[in-house]
Amino acid sequence: MSSHTRSALERDFSSSGGNQSLAGEARTQAYLREQARSNRIAPNVPTVYGTFNDGACNTYLVMEHIDALSFRAWVDAPCISDEEHEHRTTTAVTAIAKALSWLLTCPIPEGDTIGPVGGGCIQHSFFDMEEAPVPLVSAAALEKYVNKALTRRPGRPQDTVSFADEACIFSHSDVSLDNFLWDPATQRVWLTDCQHINVLPESFCSFYLHTSTDPIVQAVSAALNFPTSSQLGLLKSANGIVIQSGTSSFGLDAYGNPSLGRK
Repeated sequence: MSSHTRSALERDFSSSGGNQSLAGEARTQAYLREQARSNRIAPNVPTVYGTFNDGACNTYLVMEHIDALSFRAWVDAPCISDEEHEHRTTTAVTAIAKALSWLLTCPIPEGDTIGPVGGGCIQHSFFDMEEAPVPLVSAAALEKYVNKALTRRPGRPQDTVSFADEACIFSHSDVSLDNFLWDPATQRVWLTDCQHINVLPESFCSFYLHTSTDPIVQAVSAALNFPTSSQLGLLKSANGIVIQSGTSSFGLDAYGNPSLGRK
C-alpha cells in the first residue's frame, strides 16, 4: 500500500509523478496558489514543485518550505496560561474562518469537473475512507451516486437529492489546527494540505460544517455562518449507507451510470 508523505524542501525540485490522489492534491494546491497570489485577502499557499515516487511504494509531494508553526503547535504551546490558550484558540478560529471564507468564493476552474483540480476521486468525509470509490466526473454523476445510495434505505419513501441548481465551490473537509500555518509576528496564515479541498456542490460543504463533532470545526462553522443545506437530512441518510457499504460504487461508473462488474 502506498503511503503519502509531504516533503517541505528549501530547494527547488521539479520532478513530478506519484499516484492519482496525490497528483490531484498537487494540482489543487498549485491552482489555489495562483489564485491567492493576486488576492490580497487570500491566505498564503506554498508553491508546489511536484510529486514523485521513490520506487518503494512511497509517494512524495514536494513543496515550498514555510518557516512557520502550525496553529496546533502555537495554540498548544507548553507553559502558557489558560487565558492565553483561549486567546490563541480564538485567534486561530478567526484566521481559519477568514481563510475558508476566501476559499469558498475562489473561482473554480472552467468546466463541470468535480473533485480535485484536473479530476480524480473526490476526497471528502462523506465517503468511506474519505475517498469516492470511482472518479465521479460531474455534479450530475455525484447526484446519481447519492440517489443510488438512498434507494437502499429500508421502508423509506424514495426521496432524492438534486444538485442541478447548486453552485460548485471549493469545499474543505479536513479543517484542523494542523492544516494551517501561522506566523504570529506578521499574522500571516498559510493554507497547507489540500488533499480534502475539492470542487463540490454547496451541500457537501454544508454537510461537513454542520455535522462535524470536532470543536474547532464547529467554532469555524459558527464564524463562517455557512447556510444549512435543505438537503442536509438526505445527505446524512446517504452518508450512513455509504459508510456501511464501504468502498462500493453501487454498480455505477464515473458518469453515475450502471457499470457491469461494479458493485
